[in-house]
Amino acid sequence: MGLADHNDDSGDVMEYRINFDSQTDIADLAGCLRARFEVEESLIYVGAPVGLGDYPGPAPMVVISPARDGERYGCQLQAGPRLAEQVDGIAVSELAGLLCVDAATSALVPGGRTGWRLVTSDGHVTEVIIDEELLDQEGFVIVAALRAIPLMPEVPVRSGDWHRERFNG
Repeated sequence: MGLADHNDDSGDVMEYRINFDSQTDIADLAGCLRARFEVEESLIYVGAPVGLGDYPGPAPMVVISPARDGERYGCQLQAGPRLAEQVDGIAVSELAGLLCVDAATSALVPGGRTGWRLVTSDGHVTEVIIDEELLDQEGFVIVAALRAIPLMPEVPVRSGDWHRERFNG
């Protein structure tokens, strides 16, 4: 498994992939990892993964990649078993929740019936429906949620049946 694989919350080898809002301050996010989980600064690589080959530091524990212009939820954190050990094996959605609260941002993590969970800056977690057809052009576009999102009342609430009919049927 590589850094790009994600944690499925099953208790197996932990891999994390968290897609933060593109407006997330990367320096703040790295600072939160240092402050809350005591991740050494030299173990946090900030930049596109293609630049890892030129990285002069030790093998990173965490890779934080900035969003491309116009991309939604494109600031990505990737990490593997070393971070899992550092954070006592917490689930990806719990890690995202703590970081979102600390960095005052929101994030998408894989999981749930719809394939994605949104974590808001107050730690609220809700399954959301993503328009998969727009991923390449715009990044993650949230089209609906399965429950109301207090900090994002503009996102329509739909039933799980609507999701199955609209995207699987």
